[in-house]
Amino acid sequence: MDTQDILFKVAVKDLKAAKSLYSQKLYAQAVFSMQQSVEKATKSFGLLLKMTTPTDLQKNVGHKTSKMYLKGMEEYSETMTELQTISANYPQIMTTGVLSKFDFDNFAQKTNQDLNTFKSLKPHSFFNLRLREIENILAQLEECQKGFDKFVEHMDRLDKEILFKAYDQIIDTLKAFNTPETDLACEEINQMLGDEEQVEMLMQSMKLYQKMMGVLMPLFMNLYCLGLLFDPHATKTRYPYEDTQSNPLEIYHARMPLIKKLPELMNVLEKSLKTMKNLNKDFNLN
Repeated sequence: MDTQDILFKVAVKDLKAAKSLYSQKLYAQAVFSMQQSVEKATKSFGLLLKMTTPTDLQKNVGHKTSKMYLKGMEEYSETMTELQTISANYPQIMTTGVLSKFDFDNFAQKTNQDLNTFKSLKPHSFFNLRLREIENILAQLEECQKGFDKFVEHMDRLDKEILFKAYDQIIDTLKAFNTPETDLACEEINQMLGDEEQVEMLMQSMKLYQKMMGVLMPLFMNLYCLGLLFDPHATKTRYPYEDTQSNPLEIYHARMPLIKKLPELMNVLEKSLKTMKNLNKDFNLN
């Protein structure tokens, strides 16, 4: 049994423990078990998608699971900066195909802003969220799921006409580079589109990929938001701190917004774990 599988199975047991402790009104212990489940589920997910390694998890992530997403966000920011450079060096491509609708300068700037915002997040700012703030997070996660469900449903209607139109736009963009390499790429695309068997395989691959994104993205958002909510409670649920007069027996009570919403948050995690369990079977990610 590898690390990814062990982490997943322990996450399932931690969630089971959290539910049992909550039912006994042992709120601090329930939140700690929930935090542990979220942490292990997130790490298992990261290993499954090759976002991280066991060594990186041990040395750099620890209990702060949000750190696991930093590398991916930095790589995405670098990609957007590279695309910004390409668009500046080849302005003729920005009037072709789907690229005519993109503003890479704006995307690169927005991506860097998001990355800086992410780096500036302080765990303690999520410690005492109000009830409405937690409800808003739950509502956004639900909307995210609905949005990707519609996205997958739309992709099921993919046909050859839509596929050919998309590749026409790609060819249009490649031709704008006006190089032997891009001319050869255009020729290879045209040959592929002339082969019925390859077209059918391409359509099926695209549908499968979009379906996978429709599963992975809501799961990503669920675990990311749960991490933000529960990372700050990794130690405060267990130890009193004299310097801050922090007593877990007093902090975690039935009136605490996090405790009021804990059953709903546990439900989000339970659904996420069920989704993770089926990932390999549905998409063969290993």
